[in-house]
Amino acid sequence: MDVDEVRTPATAVAVAVQTALEQVERLPPARRTAAATLLGQALLAAQAAAAAARGDGLAALVAAQGTYAAAAAALAEIGVALDDAQLAATTPEAVGQSVRRSRTGGPAGA
Repeated sequence: MDVDEVRTPATAVAVAVQTALEQVERLPPARRTAAATLLGQALLAAQAAAAAARGDGLAALVAAQGTYAAAAAALAEIGVALDDAQLAATTPEAVGQSVRRSRTGGPAGA
């Protein structure tokens, strides 16, 4: 499992939500409320499923590659969501260096 496999469920949900919203907007006004309510319920269920999948993915990543890889995956996902290229490019090595710097109070390897 890699960073992209952890990020994929969130991307798929975002695309599905956009598509569903477009469909609700096309409905006659009298049907929008009921459709929006059902969509809200479906989104809550999808959010829970995506969170579970992300958690499972991160747990598998920890087991396979360690905590730095899981932390990098989570930070990269946040970077993508915030459109922050530097954060999105976070690597396990960068996480490890940050942890070492925080422990020593100086540059990694010092």
